[in-house]
Amino acid sequence: MSCRILALGLVGIFATTAFDVAAQSTISNVTAPQIASDFTFQPSSNIARMAQTNSSTANATSGETTHDTRNKPETVTIQSQSNSNILGPLKPFLLHSKDATITYLMPGAIVHRAGLDLALRSELENRALDFWQLSRQVRSKLPAFSVSPFLLRSRVEDRFQSSHYSSLYWQEEQQTGDASGTLSIHTLTYDHESEKVIGLQDLLGSQDDNHYRALLDLLNAYIRADIARQKSLRLGSSITPDQDAWLKEFSPTEEKLSTFNLVPSTENGLIAGLTFYFNPGLLGAEADGAYSVYVPSSIFATSLQPDYAANFGGEALKVNTYASNGLSSAMVHLRNLKEGDELAGSMVIEGEVPQNWCNGLHVTLLDGDEIVSEGAVTMEPNLQGFGLVDGMIRFRVEMDVNGEGGNPGRLTFEPYQVEQQDGQAVLKKGHGCDPQKSLTLPNPINDQISLSVVY
Repeated sequence: MSCRILALGLVGIFATTAFDVAAQSTISNVTAPQIASDFTFQPSSNIARMAQTNSSTANATSGETTHDTRNKPETVTIQSQSNSNILGPLKPFLLHSKDATITYLMPGAIVHRAGLDLALRSELENRALDFWQLSRQVRSKLPAFSVSPFLLRSRVEDRFQSSHYSSLYWQEEQQTGDASGTLSIHTLTYDHESEKVIGLQDLLGSQDDNHYRALLDLLNAYIRADIARQKSLRLGSSITPDQDAWLKEFSPTEEKLSTFNLVPSTENGLIAGLTFYFNPGLLGAEADGAYSVYVPSSIFATSLQPDYAANFGGEALKVNTYASNGLSSAMVHLRNLKEGDELAGSMVIEGEVPQNWCNGLHVTLLDGDEIVSEGAVTMEPNLQGFGLVDGMIRFRVEMDVNGEGGNPGRLTFEPYQVEQQDGQAVLKKGHGCDPQKSLTLPNPINDQISLSVVY
């Protein structure tokens, strides 16, 4: 039986190339063709259109001229449209056959990092093919009428990025037919100098097995205490690790602690600690979902291997990452603001977005389709990035939010639609772009990012 492999590119829509290969084939990593220079970009979304309408109305009321032909606008060269909204070709792949579809969207971290690209692709391709073969084995034992396609979807995200290391995170969603899907968390940490994937023992291992075992016991005690704290908050009553059957039976092994990410520090380029992830069913009922525990480097600093010790230090940078709603690699990193938070009064929001949003962005609080508030955005290209991923630009938003509290809303982030003039991108006043560098045009529809809040 042959399968069909599709190579995808994220250019606002999927661009596909297909060919038949034998059943034992591997996943194709073919990059989609570049978009022609006369490609017509899609119009801005409703949010941007509403904002533009409001802006035009305000200008007409005040007597201002929207387009002043007497002054030539500042422009920048448009770069050939890339498949990535961060740094370069985003290289997703899709394994598609008549009985399975497996999709991974790749992160910006792999761009210009051949070693990491190869390591990540090798890991994901092996996982994808294993899942595919397993699904076929399961399906072969089922009645023909009950067989449904197997689906696996995942987006790989950057969690730490420096010249020395990259730490990646992805959550796989598996689904067969209309049944509820299962979720599992996976990570990969890569050492760019040694060009290899590293694990916990690389960072904390010791020739003294007793010392390493004592360290695992210490991490176990810290993790169990933090999970007990999280469970106490969920239950509304205090429990200890020994009172919880799951935690009481939990014993540390390198395998159980293998899913972790490096955590960026407030001291740029350094690692503040490690976040460990535990998949549903490991430390609680499946319905509880996954658990995560941040362990500061001060807990294990004396056990760090000499090659890694100098790269740890400082406090954890409190930044939350949210990905685009569409087929895009765009993401926003927000400092001290997370999904579910309450917005009220005069607020300041700090964060970073992809570099090609440098011409500005809309930050809007929505209740359904109604605009509750629009933020005043200032691009801050001279500020240091957060260190989670390259190719980002800092911004600051001032927003006034009026509400009675408890109202559900969506906080949206959307790049401006970039105007073009004589083959050049027209830059808005207050932009954060470098006029000496070409600009890859963002796509306001696919790049839009939103998170649920209350106000």
